[in-house]
Amino acid sequence: MKEAYYRSLYWSLSQLKNALPSSLESAEREAVLRRIHLLQNQIQAQIQELNWNDPRHPGL
Repeated sequence: MKEAYYRSLYWSLSQLKNALPSSLESAEREAVLRRIHLLQNQIQAQIQELNWNDPRHPGL
């Protein structure tokens, strides 16, 4: 269940990244994209940790 939540959150961030308004200045846009990227990396790490600790798939 947690994995589905994290995957949904990751997908939502991807949608947000693709929907950034073009009116943002370059520096603002880069800052937002960088923050989204960092959040997505953290989410991927959480998903990997969940998979690693999953008793159905030990050590994945």
